[in-house]
Amino acid sequence: MIESALLKKGFKKFDHGKDHRFYFYIYNGAKTSVFTKMSHGDTEIGDQLLAMMAKQLRFRQRSEFVDLVSCAVSQEQYLQLLLAGKHIVG
Repeated sequence: MIESALLKKGFKKFDHGKDHRFYFYIYNGAKTSVFTKMSHGDTEIGDQLLAMMAKQLRFRQRSEFVDLVSCAVSQEQYLQLLLAGKHIVG
């Protein structure tokens, strides 16, 4: 569920060896510094890991990340959040 939501919101998956998959946000066709990673073995993600992923994706609260994954936050809204926070340059 998380992977498909990230891919729909402008992220691209990069496999990194046997252990992890990295998801980088793509803006204007280029990879940005906004990314998160998941283990190939993750079937259930706990609160601590969700909080870490939220921070990596530049959210202030874990609940904002949950909103992104549940599609309550659109790709355009997420882009505006990144631009407003100067996490990417428009």
